[in-house]
Amino acid sequence: MSQQIMVPGATAVAIKCKNGVVLGNDRRATWGYTVINKSTKKLFKITDHVGLAAYGLIGDFQFVVRVIKAQSMLYELDAYDRISTRSVAKMISNMLYSRKMAPFYTNLIIAGIDKDGPELYTLDALGSLIPEDFGATGTGMLLSMGILEAEYKPDMTV
Repeated sequence: MSQQIMVPGATAVAIKCKNGVVLGNDRRATWGYTVINKSTKKLFKITDHVGLAAYGLIGDFQFVVRVIKAQSMLYELDAYDRISTRSVAKMISNMLYSRKMAPFYTNLIIAGIDKDGPELYTLDALGSLIPEDFGATGTGMLLSMGILEAEYKPDMTV
């Protein structure tokens, strides 16, 4: 049995701080070992206070972002209030789970600032919604998580 060498391609990272959240992502789109685009947008502003970092098939996460932006705006128009980060994450979770037999190939990190402070959630392609202090996704996740676990402090500021 041979051992495969994994070359990190795309990586999204998010950190919840005492006074905010930080989302980061590379801009490369890869197909196997080939970089097909170096300026792909993978960080999205969902509302004034909620952001999303994406990894996976570009068309899949772009579709999810378009739908969630629209649903978030409709919520705010209907409720006359800001939608919470958890509500955005839960809407995405429900959307992903409803497609479990034909999933969107994407992993997402949702982060934002609510009335009670910063929030951060990770989601896999089937909609598992996990609250986190920090998160990473993509082929560089293993390396990123090792660094985050070693260096993260809950009292960090942005």
